[in-house]
Amino acid sequence: MREEVGATVEELDGIVGWLSLYGYVRATRKLDHEKALEEVLREAKSVVNSELSKLFTYSPRYRVILKAIALGYSRWSDIKDYLTLKLGYVNDANFSNLLENLVKYGYVEKRNNQYTIPDPVLVRIFKEL
Repeated sequence: MREEVGATVEELDGIVGWLSLYGYVRATRKLDHEKALEEVLREAKSVVNSELSKLFTYSPRYRVILKAIALGYSRWSDIKDYLTLKLGYVNDANFSNLLENLVKYGYVEKRNNQYTIPDPVLVRIFKEL
């Protein structure tokens, strides 16, 4: 049991709600650790897709930027190179605005000129985008 708690915190730590949902699913549905974790991730994916659908409609570049960061690209130039490779040229000012919007919306953090996604659940979801 102790190992499950540690693994769950490592997997879902970031947004307290994911841990709460895990506990709720475990207790009310009587699911084992793996099934409860799968259920939380399925629910998280649904919530995130719903929240981001308008953003992605506005610009498909957001999806690619989030995927790049989830894959470990953390420097401005590396993220831009990934975006350019996937979708073609974007000028520096437009790219900077997109990236800063993601920071402003809270999906991405910027520290020491590096960009990360602070929530491991979101990292997992964005890798699949």
